[in-house]
Amino acid sequence: MPAGPAASAPSLPAPSAAAHSAWLAGGAVSTMTAHLVMPSSHAVLEQQQAVAWLGRTVGPWQVRAVAGGQWGGTFETGGTRFSLNPGWVAGVSVGRNLLVQQGLRPYVGGSAALAVASSTGTDGHRLTASDMRVGCDVGWLLANRLYLQAVGRLFGGPVFWHNVGTTEVGGDRWHVQLGAGAGVHLGAGLAVFAEAVPLGETGASAGLVASW
Repeated sequence: MPAGPAASAPSLPAPSAAAHSAWLAGGAVSTMTAHLVMPSSHAVLEQQQAVAWLGRTVGPWQVRAVAGGQWGGTFETGGTRFSLNPGWVAGVSVGRNLLVQQGLRPYVGGSAALAVASSTGTDGHRLTASDMRVGCDVGWLLANRLYLQAVGRLFGGPVFWHNVGTTEVGGDRWHVQLGAGAGVHLGAGLAVFAEAVPLGETGASAGLVASW
């Protein structure tokens, strides 16, 4: 869903030197394509986002607040394509390690997130969406620096399309994301990451994370 990427900041496996970091912050840019089922037709949303987040480790959990903006993009429904103005996105997420990597056994992480996003159309239309999702990542941290992982997410939430005095309420056609990610710990608590999601709600993202 349009709100989804904002609250789905990656859970990076920490190198041993940073395993007990209390705070983390980061930023990412992303692009996504969502197929929606609206009352009158099938719809397709294409949009880009830039977000930043601040998080805190509380026991085994990472808790994050996320905020950012959406720019450009289009919403196509009923055979008509509407251009979207820049908009906003905000969300919260929690995540934790479920299984620690040991030998050939991969690490497993889990997460849950809630986000809301809204953009106006160039003709006064408005698209607003909420998104609730749970996710899982499975992978390996190599040489305490490079990580490779598979990601999967399940999600859903209402989409409100306000158009010329009427409001349509729809939702996602696909309620799943399947993809892969990679990243590198640079030292000094910094890491870069990238992710590609070719199955389900498609998209890609890249960003930077700092922990201390």
